[in-house]
Amino acid sequence: KWGSWRMMNFFKKTNCIHSIEGVSQAVEAAKTLGEFHSYLIDFDAGKLKETIPDFINFSVRLNQFESSLFNGKSERIHSCEEQIAVIKSHYGLLDDYIKLCEDLPIRVLHGDPKISNFLFSNESDNVIALIDWDTIMAGPLLYDFGDMVRSFTNTIKEDEFSDEDSFDIDLYRAIHDGYLCHLQNKLTPLEKNNLMLGAKAVTLIQFMRFLTDYLIGDIYYRVTDKEQNKRRAMNQLCLLNSILGH
Repeated sequence: KWGSWRMMNFFKKTNCIHSIEGVSQAVEAAKTLGEFHSYLIDFDAGKLKETIPDFINFSVRLNQFESSLFNGKSERIHSCEEQIAVIKSHYGLLDDYIKLCEDLPIRVLHGDPKISNFLFSNESDNVIALIDWDTIMAGPLLYDFGDMVRSFTNTIKEDEFSDEDSFDIDLYRAIHDGYLCHLQNKLTPLEKNNLMLGAKAVTLIQFMRFLTDYLIGDIYYRVTDKEQNKRRAMNQLCLLNSILGH
């Protein structure tokens, strides 16, 4: 009747935050993600079941986007011609990432390393635990690193839009160094040399996912108004342009 439940330890005097409040928090979270990856670096990720089918399959995401250009709402497709053209102009970036992944080791990913999934001490910026394990799956570490950069370094809220530079390059450098703290001698040169490509590709994919959902009528992401997904897409485009500009 009640199904299955997973029980975990309760951590006292801890809290979750929903936005970065300082470089120290970002660095500690990056260190924790790197430590998590380091513990599982030799684990056979092929033993893991795919938690969410094709969640990190960028070829499938691309196919979904291209399908939305034919099956989406015509008035929305027409209003997004500029954004659609931008995505198509970055197909080369996506191809580079997909091709690179063929040569990267398959590791254990967290799958959703946003800042609210790190449990912080109430008394300091130390991370006590990495939570929300429902998305743990196999894949290239570039995905986790890229999604962390995408969600940590954006200087504007996800459903707001601005033409200004929205990428905090100093925060990125701090995250990069913190992440490698436990992994410097454990990652392959190909992984270490392409971490920024992961950030670019994941941001492009999130831009594509928001726009795809907007074109097909807001089926996947919950929205509070009919233009929210479009603003989210533009937000990610602004971030991508800022990353590329650096």
